[in-house]
Amino acid sequence: MSDMEKNLIEGMQEVRDFLVHGKKLKGAKVYISDAISTKRIRKKLGMSQAKFAKHYGFNRRTLQDWEQGRLVPSPNQQVLLKMIDEEAEFVERFLPKKEKQDDFVTA
Repeated sequence: MSDMEKNLIEGMQEVRDFLVHGKKLKGAKVYISDAISTKRIRKKLGMSQAKFAKHYGFNRRTLQDWEQGRLVPSPNQQVLLKMIDEEAEFVERFLPKKEKQDDFVTA
């Protein structure tokens, strides 16, 4: 495994620990300049709102609010969405196995 792959995996694990367990990130600041279009990402992956929300651990109503412009994803959610958009296959490696996907807690 290359150093880049090791760094990516370590970074994904940090993001997971932050999102799932509330652990602090190691001095990281993330700036996302482009607007995140959850609808575009979801359509690109060929998923319904319900399937996308369940698959990635988002609340379905929140996803609907993002797509309708009533809410904006938090910076942490934007990071995850950007990763899903650009590296969906990589993100898949860190998701619960399909039979355990109900283990996700959505808010």
